Amino acid sequence: MNTENVLAKIEARPTESQRKLLSFLDRLTQNAKSKPRKAAKHIFKFNWEGGLAGAFGHMTSVKLQHNANEWR
Repeated sequence: MNTENVLAKIEARPTESQRKLLSFLDRLTQNAKSKPRKAAKHIFKFNWEGGLAGAFGHMTSVKLQHNANEWR
């Protein structure tokens, strides 16, 4: 990004728009300083996969869907 282009675009705006842009930039810089990004605490794992494999015996997912439709 070219700083000169950005400045030219800001200067081309009306005074009220320039004031709003500067206010917005101030808020962005304050947020960046006050709230550093935290590293992800937990990574989603699939260790639960297959946990209900034996829970329904011979039932397949398709049979369970049909049963669910009948229950409605």
